[in-house]
Amino acid sequence: DVRFNVDDAVIWSQGDVAWVASLGMVTFKGPQRPFRFTAILARDGEVWRFRQVHFQWEDNDPADKDVLRPATYLKLFRWTVGRVTHKFDLMR
Repeated sequence: DVRFNVDDAVIWSQGDVAWVASLGMVTFKGPQRPFRFTAILARDGEVWRFRQVHFQWEDNDPADKDVLRPATYLKLFRWTVGRVTHKFDLMR
């Protein structure tokens, strides 16, 4: 479960390049973990495309099952792309 703090997200652009920074919480089967999210997007015609995405959270000893689950990262990426693309569509 990933929750972004969209009210405090920072989104800015110049020309055909945009930057996004946000905080959030991610929950696996254990306790919630705060995370930081940053991304760089580039406009390709009428569409904004991710060029770099970075997630970071502090954790002392992640469980192997959390780290080694590719489906978790794929879900997170797809959800993020959908949310940010939607936000940029609203800004047009």
